[in-house]
Amino acid sequence: MKKKKKLLTKKQKRILIIIGVIILISLIIILIPLSNREHKNEEINANELGRKLTTIQEVVEYLESTYIREEESNEEGYDIDIYVSFKYDLYENGKSNELYFTNFYEKIAIVTEFKNFRIIDERKGITIALKCNSNKISEVLINGETEYFKKHDSENSRENELKIEEVKMTINSSILQSLIDANWNSAQVNLGTQESTYSKYQIYFDEGYEIRTIDGKVYNLVFTNKYNEKVVSDYKVGDSIERIEGEFGTSYKATGIIGYKTKDFYIFFLNDEISIYPNYEYDYTEFEELVRQYNENKDINDFMYYLTDIWPDYDRYIYDTTYFEIWYTLKGVKISYSSSNPKGIEIYENYKGALKNSEEDYYNVYYKLDENLMIERDNIRKMEYTMYDNSGAENDSIYFSNRFYFQATKDGDYYTNVKILSLDDNYPRNELNDTIEIYKYVWADDSHLIYSIRNKGIYVYNAETRQTETLITGTSDYEITNYDRDSQIIEYDGTQAKVEY
Repeated sequence: MKKKKKLLTKKQKRILIIIGVIILISLIIILIPLSNREHKNEEINANELGRKLTTIQEVVEYLESTYIREEESNEEGYDIDIYVSFKYDLYENGKSNELYFTNFYEKIAIVTEFKNFRIIDERKGITIALKCNSNKISEVLINGETEYFKKHDSENSRENELKIEEVKMTINSSILQSLIDANWNSAQVNLGTQESTYSKYQIYFDEGYEIRTIDGKVYNLVFTNKYNEKVVSDYKVGDSIERIEGEFGTSYKATGIIGYKTKDFYIFFLNDEISIYPNYEYDYTEFEELVRQYNENKDINDFMYYLTDIWPDYDRYIYDTTYFEIWYTLKGVKISYSSSNPKGIEIYENYKGALKNSEEDYYNVYYKLDENLMIERDNIRKMEYTMYDNSGAENDSIYFSNRFYFQATKDGDYYTNVKILSLDDNYPRNELNDTIEIYKYVWADDSHLIYSIRNKGIYVYNAETRQTETLITGTSDYEITNYDRDSQIIEYDGTQAKVEY
């Protein structure tokens, strides 16, 4: 039987374009050199110039700076002093040029075969001193400071700290008022009918809001464009950000979002959503004592072990063997660490502990007091909702749905973290049980997804009702190789069967 292939819709094509852009950006990020990455003694391609960079002078001029001279270093512990005139200052118009300078000294490290060297710009007053060991950079001092850019960014943020005053808003949403009255305990409020779950949010689709709770307490309440009532004051979802700003002024602002702090909550107005975070009071005593201990022993593993014990209510945790990132958005703390890029403990504007105003210089603690962590988290949440993983959808032997999108992570032969999205937003987004590992799948029509689980069976999922039925069970591989929509005949493991649902 000839296998059929359905052309992509315009919306699906747009999705694939978005995916392509995201992949391209990810590749660029991955390819940015890291300061202590191991390098082979290799020549550097000069991209479109079509030649190799093999000398210090070639690197300097390739990066559009002026080469002056190089000589034996007069500083103990260094081999070479390189005199240049950099194209840029370390900071210009309040913005750092960290990537430029990192690229600069990493390229020179390679062509010098990882000698110890200093790059000196006498006119700009810049000295970058590098020590190398075993074909990698082991120490970078910029004007005598380690972590130069992080420290100066931290100092700049403290100088430009946001000073946010609480605003008064009339609460018009009964669900919002009920949650406040219940001290944000969602179990004590009649929320309506939960239609589905997506990215840890409970979706109340018909009611027009989505809620994520952590340990029974509301972490984030999001009103969608299906919520037609006013949320606060005279404003509902989709109202003009400019009109809101005209009444309440500007507290927090980023591209496409404006936000405010009230006595009970933080509220952020987006183009098609209103996102609300509770304004909790926290006791930071144990955390700040842990930071002091970390300042003394500098043991990140010990710090993390006790951190998740005293603060189990993180809202984002990413980790593997070489990297971890943990967020406490409501507390104003984000921590990330890897051997190549230890960003450290970052303290944001909405942090309410004593550490925020401490004059002590704590190890690996940096400030972002000119930013609110909730805005950053909302941007990631929106990205997670719109960034589709196209794993498997490029397979020419499957059908596409014109109404729903299959989103999953390809893990070897299996699809995990399976989510189904409504392309026209007429149905709630949904995620399947996180234990499900789909082996093969095909859209039987625009609403029914047929999928197999190895050694278990074949199932059909109705994307409209979000219900699953069992078609076949057993211990076979259930490798689906074809499906004919006209006859409803499915082929798997060399067998044909008629699908009825």
